[in-house]
Amino acid sequence: NVLASRNRQLDSLDTTVFDVLVIGGGASGCGCALDAASRGLKTALLEASDFASGTSSKSSKLIHGGLRRLPSAIRRSDYSIIRDMNNTLQERALILKNATHLVTKVPMVMPLQSHVQLPRLWLILKLYDLLAGFSNLQSSHLLNAVQTHKAFPLLDMADVAGSLVSYELQMDDARFCLALAMTAARQGARLANYVQVKKLFPPDNHGIRTCLAKDLLTSRQLLVRCICVVNATGPNVDTVRRLVSDRTVAVARPAAGTHIVLPGYFARTHALHSLELDEPFVMPWQGHTLVGCTEGPLGLEPTRDEVELLLAKFRSKLRPDVQLNSRHVLSAWKGLWATSSMEEQLLVSGNGLIIISRGNWTNYRAMAEAAIDAAVMSCRLLVMCDCRTKRLHLEGRPGFSEQLPRELVHSFGVPLDVAQHLTHSYGCNAVKVLSAIDGGHKRLHDQFPHIEAEVYYAVKYEYALTAADVLARRLRVAFVDVGAALEILPRVVHIMSKLLGWNEQVRDAQIRSTIGFLQQEMGMGSV
Repeated sequence: NVLASRNRQLDSLDTTVFDVLVIGGGASGCGCALDAASRGLKTALLEASDFASGTSSKSSKLIHGGLRRLPSAIRRSDYSIIRDMNNTLQERALILKNATHLVTKVPMVMPLQSHVQLPRLWLILKLYDLLAGFSNLQSSHLLNAVQTHKAFPLLDMADVAGSLVSYELQMDDARFCLALAMTAARQGARLANYVQVKKLFPPDNHGIRTCLAKDLLTSRQLLVRCICVVNATGPNVDTVRRLVSDRTVAVARPAAGTHIVLPGYFARTHALHSLELDEPFVMPWQGHTLVGCTEGPLGLEPTRDEVELLLAKFRSKLRPDVQLNSRHVLSAWKGLWATSSMEEQLLVSGNGLIIISRGNWTNYRAMAEAAIDAAVMSCRLLVMCDCRTKRLHLEGRPGFSEQLPRELVHSFGVPLDVAQHLTHSYGCNAVKVLSAIDGGHKRLHDQFPHIEAEVYYAVKYEYALTAADVLARRLRVAFVDVGAALEILPRVVHIMSKLLGWNEQVRDAQIRSTIGFLQQEMGMGSV
């Protein structure tokens, strides 16, 4: 159960024949690695960037059952969608059980323009509750106009007769992905970020496939041998498929969506949403307000037009006296995801190659189970047990208690907001964070609960290798306020340089590259 260092992980990649090699360190990839390793399979995972550096850290932050699909399913009597939603809601319940510390229940307010809308929308939400069954988070209910105003004070109430409230789970997606990765490592999987797959060779006479990979930090070449390969690279799935054959027909159709983050007073306790597919949602997240998303051109840089569109749609729902413009935007990012040209989400080739053509956060576990089931069957892998992930607690969950924040305040003397942040980011490992280094309880920024010990913990126990890894995917500051991320960047680099032995040249390069990341992917200076 002890986490091996990155160097030890790399050394083992060269010397082991793995049952399963997973390519891609997002939700689907880390989910597959955890599923395979927990069955006793020799498992490796390679990620060309950082864990959750792509789509998996740029999601809507919601674990949901697909409520917006329900009206069309009812209208068309499409029972396959309804069955799929039922399965998805059961997966939501498993996430709440196995990663309690990483998710919170969020009330979703749906304003009613008139009481005429009430019967239809009430029926839809009650059917949604029914599909969740005993795993329902909380029954949907009606708010009158006064209660609606209290729930969302900045909402324009001129044409609002009341609202309906349903419930979903909200998460910190990047930290959830890290929990998957760390749990997989504790189950025996060998994980390596910043290792790029360069070539996949055909299986030899014994059915062993060789993968040529490169450590992007040291340029070290690695030859990883395996029986089965799981391609879980999301929108890049066809890029990896072309490493096998350049005559591959594309199956993924990448799409892009932009989110923006505003100050927290726009949505303090309740989210705002609609059943209309083109309407954005507004949700409290990390003490700020998340608005998303709008589809736009491919690429990682959010455009001013996309940001203005989101602002305009949200502004139309606010009171006339509420000011909202681009100066309120603290961060903006664009996520890429894959839609598929094929109906199947899972493609199995005859030469030990499993392809996940598309996926989502709520169904990551079920998709991973199906992928590893396919690997076991198609490659005749010997497992110690069947799938265990329905009952497998993720990193930080064992021993977690809702009383932990107060225990941290009492035992370590940290402020309550710091204790609450650590509890819901690290679970029971919050004690380990606070004990990681002497004098590490100092805040990194006056307006945020993050402390210096988290940087130490990220490097020592979460395979953080760059300043962007820490600011974007360990602490999440870059996702909620790029200005604050820029302010604490020098301090983060200083702490990391002591741990990783960076000289002045490397420190300067880290600052430049992180500023470039904030500009190109987090909207700094452009929106």
